[in-house]
Amino acid sequence: LKNAGQEEVPSAWKVDLVIYPDLFLENNTFDELYTYAINLNPAVEMALWKGGKMTAQVILPVATNLSGEMKRIRPGIIALSQDVRFRHNIFGKMTVGNFTNNRYGAQLEIKYRTNNGRWELGGTAGSTGFSAITREDGWYIGRKQRINASLNASYYEPRLNLQFDLKAGRYIYGDYGVRGDCTRHFGEYAIGLYALCTDGEINGGFHFAIPLPGKKWSRKGFFRVKPADYFAWAYGMVADGEYIEKQLGKSYSTRPNENRSSNFYQPDYIRYFLIKELQKEKSK
Repeated sequence: LKNAGQEEVPSAWKVDLVIYPDLFLENNTFDELYTYAINLNPAVEMALWKGGKMTAQVILPVATNLSGEMKRIRPGIIALSQDVRFRHNIFGKMTVGNFTNNRYGAQLEIKYRTNNGRWELGGTAGSTGFSAITREDGWYIGRKQRINASLNASYYEPRLNLQFDLKAGRYIYGDYGVRGDCTRHFGEYAIGLYALCTDGEINGGFHFAIPLPGKKWSRKGFFRVKPADYFAWAYGMVADGEYIEKQLGKSYSTRPNENRSSNFYQPDYIRYFLIKELQKEKSK
Protein backbone atom coordinates (compact mmCIF):
# COMPACT_ATOMS: atom_id res chain seq x y z
CA LEU A 1 0.00 0.00 0.00
CA LYS A 2 1.14 3.52 -0.74
CA ASN A 3 2.63 5.28 2.32
CA ALA A 4 2.25 2.08 4.35
CA GLY A 5 3.99 2.26 7.71
CA GLN A 6 3.94 6.05 7.88
CA GLU A 7 2.37 7.55 10.99
CA GLU A 8 -0.15 10.19 10.00
CA VAL A 9 -2.90 12.06 11.80
CA PRO A 10 -5.19 13.43 9.03
CA SER A 11 -7.03 15.79 11.41
CA ALA A 12 -3.90 17.14 13.14
CA TRP A 13 -3.96 20.92 13.68
CA LYS A 14 -7.47 21.15 12.22
CA VAL A 15 -10.10 22.79 14.41
CA ASP A 16 -13.57 21.56 15.28
CA LEU A 17 -16.08 23.81 17.04
CA VAL A 18 -18.44 21.28 18.63
CA ILE A 19 -21.72 22.40 20.23
CA TYR A 20 -22.61 20.23 23.23
CA PRO A 21 -26.13 20.42 24.74
CA ASP A 22 -26.17 20.13 28.53
CA LEU A 23 -29.03 19.44 30.96
CA PHE A 24 -28.87 19.46 34.77
CA LEU A 25 -31.96 18.19 36.62
CA GLU A 26 -32.18 17.41 40.34
CA ASN A 27 -34.94 16.96 42.93
CA ASN A 28 -33.35 18.16 46.18
CA THR A 29 -35.60 20.95 47.51
CA PHE A 30 -39.06 21.08 49.09
CA ASP A 31 -40.18 24.39 47.57
CA GLU A 32 -39.57 23.37 43.92
CA LEU A 33 -40.30 20.15 42.09
CA TYR A 34 -36.90 20.24 40.34
CA THR A 35 -33.86 22.44 40.10
CA TYR A 36 -32.69 22.62 36.53
CA ALA A 37 -30.14 24.20 34.22
CA ILE A 38 -30.02 24.11 30.43
CA ASN A 39 -26.71 25.08 28.82
CA LEU A 40 -25.01 25.14 25.45
CA ASN A 41 -21.35 24.25 25.80
CA PRO A 42 -19.34 24.98 22.63
CA ALA A 43 -15.87 23.44 22.62
CA VAL A 44 -12.87 24.03 20.39
CA GLU A 45 -11.25 20.63 19.81
CA MET A 46 -8.01 20.01 17.94
CA ALA A 47 -5.86 16.93 17.41
CA LEU A 48 -2.23 17.97 17.90
CA TRP A 49 -0.27 14.83 17.02
CA LYS A 50 -0.73 11.08 17.35
CA GLY A 51 -2.76 10.61 20.54
CA GLY A 52 -2.53 14.29 21.52
CA LYS A 53 -5.60 16.51 21.81
CA MET A 54 -6.47 20.01 23.01
CA THR A 55 -9.95 21.00 24.23
CA ALA A 56 -11.20 24.47 25.23
CA GLN A 57 -14.85 24.72 26.23
CA VAL A 58 -17.12 27.47 27.54
CA ILE A 59 -20.49 26.98 29.29
CA LEU A 60 -23.27 29.31 28.13
CA PRO A 61 -26.36 29.29 30.41
CA VAL A 62 -29.68 29.22 28.52
CA ALA A 63 -32.25 28.72 31.31
CA THR A 64 -32.06 27.83 35.02
CA ASN A 65 -33.86 28.28 38.34
CA LEU A 66 -30.55 28.16 40.22
CA SER A 67 -28.40 31.09 41.31
CA GLY A 68 -24.70 31.88 41.59
CA GLU A 69 -22.25 30.25 39.21
CA MET A 70 -24.99 28.39 37.34
CA LYS A 71 -26.19 31.72 35.89
CA ARG A 72 -22.73 32.83 34.77
CA ILE A 73 -20.76 32.20 31.62
CA ARG A 74 -17.89 30.02 32.81
CA PRO A 75 -15.11 27.74 31.58
CA GLY A 76 -15.93 24.13 30.88
CA ILE A 77 -13.32 21.50 30.07
CA ILE A 78 -10.02 23.14 29.13
CA ALA A 79 -7.49 20.36 28.82
CA LEU A 80 -4.54 18.74 27.11
CA SER A 81 -4.60 14.96 26.81
CA GLN A 82 -2.26 12.29 25.50
CA ASP A 83 -3.36 8.75 24.62
CA VAL A 84 -0.71 6.04 24.35
CA ARG A 85 -0.98 2.44 23.23
CA PHE A 86 1.66 0.10 24.63
CA ARG A 87 2.37 -3.49 23.73
CA HIS A 88 0.15 -6.38 24.82
CA ASN A 89 -3.13 -4.42 24.57
CA ILE A 90 -2.24 -1.92 27.28
CA PHE A 91 -3.58 1.62 26.88
CA GLY A 92 -2.75 4.77 28.82
CA LYS A 93 -4.06 8.32 28.97
CA MET A 94 -2.81 11.43 30.76
CA THR A 95 -4.96 14.57 31.01
CA VAL A 96 -4.23 17.94 32.63
CA GLY A 97 -6.51 20.96 32.81
CA ASN A 98 -9.90 22.15 34.00
CA PHE A 99 -12.54 19.42 34.29
CA THR A 100 -16.24 19.11 35.10
CA ASN A 101 -17.75 19.40 38.61
CA ASN A 102 -15.50 22.37 39.47
CA ARG A 103 -12.25 20.40 39.41
CA TYR A 104 -8.86 21.17 37.88
CA GLY A 105 -5.70 19.12 37.98
CA ALA A 106 -4.34 15.94 36.42
CA GLN A 107 -5.60 12.42 35.85
CA LEU A 108 -3.87 9.22 34.72
CA GLU A 109 -5.75 6.24 33.27
CA ILE A 110 -4.37 2.84 32.32
CA LYS A 111 -6.18 -0.30 31.18
CA TYR A 112 -5.59 -3.74 29.71
CA ARG A 113 -7.92 -5.20 27.07
CA THR A 114 -8.08 -8.88 26.11
CA ASN A 115 -7.52 -9.88 22.49
CA ASN A 116 -11.23 -10.40 21.83
CA GLY A 117 -12.07 -7.08 23.51
CA ARG A 118 -14.61 -8.55 25.92
CA TRP A 119 -12.69 -7.92 29.14
CA GLU A 120 -11.04 -4.72 30.30
CA LEU A 121 -9.13 -4.22 33.56
CA GLY A 122 -7.59 -0.95 34.63
CA GLY A 123 -7.16 1.87 37.07
CA THR A 124 -7.57 5.62 37.33
CA ALA A 125 -5.84 8.12 39.63
CA GLY A 126 -6.21 11.88 39.83
CA SER A 127 -5.18 14.90 41.87
CA THR A 128 -7.53 17.87 41.61
CA GLY A 129 -8.35 21.18 43.26
CA PHE A 130 -11.47 23.37 43.36
CA SER A 131 -12.19 25.66 40.41
CA ALA A 132 -15.15 28.05 40.12
CA ILE A 133 -16.31 31.41 38.82
CA THR A 134 -17.29 33.69 41.73
CA ARG A 135 -18.53 37.27 41.87
CA GLU A 136 -15.77 38.28 44.32
CA ASP A 137 -12.70 36.53 42.88
CA GLY A 138 -13.56 35.91 39.24
CA TRP A 139 -12.05 32.56 38.30
CA TYR A 140 -11.12 31.11 41.70
CA ILE A 141 -8.49 28.34 41.76
CA GLY A 142 -8.11 26.55 45.09
CA ARG A 143 -4.73 25.27 46.23
CA LYS A 144 -5.89 22.26 48.22
CA GLN A 145 -5.54 19.05 46.23
CA ARG A 146 -7.76 16.00 46.65
CA ILE A 147 -6.82 12.50 45.53
CA ASN A 148 -9.23 10.18 43.76
CA ALA A 149 -8.42 6.68 42.52
CA SER A 150 -10.26 3.57 41.37
CA LEU A 151 -9.83 0.05 40.06
CA ASN A 152 -12.07 -0.71 37.10
CA ALA A 153 -13.33 -3.86 35.38
CA SER A 154 -15.57 -4.22 32.34
CA TYR A 155 -17.11 -7.20 30.55
CA TYR A 156 -19.12 -7.31 27.31
CA GLU A 157 -21.72 -10.06 26.77
CA PRO A 158 -22.05 -10.38 22.96
CA ARG A 159 -25.26 -12.46 22.79
CA LEU A 160 -27.32 -9.79 24.59
CA ASN A 161 -25.17 -6.75 23.69
CA LEU A 162 -24.78 -6.00 27.40
CA GLN A 163 -21.85 -4.20 28.96
CA PHE A 164 -21.11 -4.68 32.69
CA ASP A 165 -18.83 -2.24 34.52
CA LEU A 166 -17.56 -2.41 38.09
CA LYS A 167 -15.58 0.33 39.80
CA ALA A 168 -14.21 0.47 43.35
CA GLY A 169 -12.19 3.29 44.84
CA ARG A 170 -11.93 6.69 46.47
CA TYR A 171 -14.06 9.59 45.25
CA ILE A 172 -13.19 13.30 45.22
CA TYR A 173 -14.15 14.13 48.80
CA GLY A 174 -12.54 11.12 50.47
CA ASP A 175 -15.44 8.65 50.54
CA TYR A 176 -14.83 5.07 49.44
CA GLY A 177 -17.37 3.17 47.40
CA VAL A 178 -18.31 0.62 44.78
CA ARG A 179 -20.33 1.29 41.63
CA GLY A 180 -21.82 -1.18 39.18
CA ASP A 181 -23.30 -0.37 35.75
CA CYS A 182 -25.26 -2.47 33.27
CA THR A 183 -25.61 -0.96 29.78
CA ARG A 184 -27.58 -2.28 26.81
CA HIS A 185 -26.40 -1.21 23.34
CA PHE A 186 -28.92 -0.72 20.51
CA GLY A 187 -27.10 0.38 17.36
CA GLU A 188 -25.59 3.74 18.30
CA TYR A 189 -27.92 4.08 21.30
CA ALA A 190 -26.95 3.05 24.83
CA ILE A 191 -29.24 2.78 27.86
CA GLY A 192 -28.24 1.59 31.31
CA LEU A 193 -28.79 1.35 35.05
CA TYR A 194 -26.32 1.84 37.88
CA ALA A 195 -26.05 1.20 41.62
CA LEU A 196 -23.60 2.92 43.96
CA CYS A 197 -22.71 2.31 47.59
CA THR A 198 -20.32 4.79 49.22
CA ASP A 199 -19.66 5.39 52.93
CA GLY A 200 -22.72 3.29 53.75
CA GLU A 201 -25.07 5.39 51.59
CA ILE A 202 -26.82 3.76 48.63
CA ASN A 203 -27.79 5.46 45.39
CA GLY A 204 -28.83 4.34 41.94
CA GLY A 205 -30.22 5.62 38.70
CA PHE A 206 -30.08 5.39 34.94
CA HIS A 207 -28.08 6.85 32.07
CA PHE A 208 -28.35 6.98 28.30
CA ALA A 209 -26.54 8.20 25.19
CA ILE A 210 -28.33 8.94 21.92
CA PRO A 211 -26.86 10.03 18.56
CA LEU A 212 -27.68 13.56 17.40
CA PRO A 213 -28.56 14.68 13.85
CA GLY A 214 -25.59 15.82 11.80
CA LYS A 215 -23.24 13.31 13.43
CA LYS A 216 -21.49 12.46 10.15
CA TRP A 217 -20.55 15.97 9.07
CA SER A 218 -17.65 15.92 6.62
CA ARG A 219 -14.68 18.20 7.04
CA LYS A 220 -13.88 20.82 4.42
CA GLY A 221 -10.75 22.78 5.09
CA PHE A 222 -9.12 23.80 8.36
CA PHE A 223 -12.23 24.74 10.40
CA ARG A 224 -15.51 22.90 11.00
CA VAL A 225 -18.60 23.72 13.08
CA LYS A 226 -20.73 20.73 14.07
CA PRO A 227 -23.15 19.52 16.74
CA ALA A 228 -22.02 16.96 19.29
CA ASP A 229 -22.13 13.36 18.09
CA TYR A 230 -24.19 12.27 21.11
CA PHE A 231 -26.36 13.61 23.88
CA ALA A 232 -25.61 11.80 27.14
CA TRP A 233 -27.45 12.15 30.43
CA ALA A 234 -27.53 10.44 33.82
CA TYR A 235 -30.02 10.65 36.69
CA GLY A 236 -29.47 9.67 40.33
CA MET A 237 -32.40 8.82 42.63
CA VAL A 238 -30.89 10.16 45.87
CA ALA A 239 -30.22 13.91 45.92
CA ASP A 240 -30.65 14.96 49.55
CA GLY A 241 -29.53 14.25 53.12
CA GLU A 242 -25.99 13.12 53.88
CA TYR A 243 -25.45 12.13 50.28
CA ILE A 244 -25.57 15.79 49.24
CA GLU A 245 -24.17 17.33 52.44
CA LYS A 246 -21.03 15.17 52.32
CA GLN A 247 -20.87 15.27 48.49
CA LEU A 248 -20.63 11.51 48.31
CA GLY A 249 -19.82 9.67 45.11
CA LYS A 250 -18.54 12.78 43.33
CA SER A 251 -16.39 12.34 40.24
CA TYR A 252 -15.51 14.39 37.15
CA SER A 253 -15.07 14.04 33.40
CA THR A 254 -11.92 15.01 31.51
CA ARG A 255 -13.44 15.32 28.03
CA PRO A 256 -16.78 16.72 26.80
CA ASN A 257 -17.75 13.63 24.78
CA GLU A 258 -17.61 11.05 27.58
CA ASN A 259 -20.59 8.71 27.26
CA ARG A 260 -21.49 5.04 26.95
CA SER A 261 -21.77 4.99 23.16
CA SER A 262 -18.99 7.20 21.79
CA ASN A 263 -15.63 5.38 21.69
CA PHE A 264 -17.34 2.01 22.28
CA TYR A 265 -15.17 -0.17 20.05
CA GLN A 266 -16.08 -3.69 21.18
CA PRO A 267 -15.16 -6.00 18.25
CA ASP A 268 -18.10 -8.39 18.76
CA TYR A 269 -20.58 -5.51 18.80
CA ILE A 270 -19.09 -3.80 15.74
CA ARG A 271 -19.35 -7.11 13.87
CA TYR A 272 -22.97 -7.56 15.04
CA PHE A 273 -23.86 -3.98 14.10
CA LEU A 274 -22.31 -4.23 10.61
CA ILE A 275 -24.07 -7.54 9.87
CA LYS A 276 -27.38 -6.01 10.93
CA GLU A 277 -26.83 -2.98 8.69
CA LEU A 278 -25.96 -5.23 5.72
CA GLN A 279 -29.11 -7.28 6.29
CA LYS A 280 -31.18 -4.08 6.26
CA GLU A 281 -29.61 -3.02 2.97
CA LYS A 282 -30.27 -6.41 1.36
CA SER A 283 -33.92 -6.39 2.45
CA LYS A 284 -34.61 -3.04 0.73
